Amino acid sequence: MNKFKLLLKNNKISPAEAFHHLPYLAFLTCLVVLNIANGYITIAKIEEIQSLQKEIKELRWQSIDLESKMLSEAKESQISQRVSSLNLEVSKKVPKTIVIP
Repeated sequence: MNKFKLLLKNNKISPAEAFHHLPYLAFLTCLVVLNIANGYITIAKIEEIQSLQKEIKELRWQSIDLESKMLSEAKESQISQRVSSLNLEVSKKVPKTIVIP
């Protein structure tokens, strides 16, 4: 602030000229504030994207794991073991097909 007063006292810039450039300085100040805010918003968005990518990776692995478990449970041997307690057996006959003309 003292340097500014010294600059005005040395008549390098008159107070009227300084007042004339005040809107331009206010505009530049707003641009600086917006730039800083944009930086913070960008950092927050990048962190959110990274956390979502990590979550997607974890969910993808869970999906693959679940799919492999489902495929192993769908094998004929696994199904026959689970229904053996119900006294069900695999049919030896070929099923009849119904043809509708």
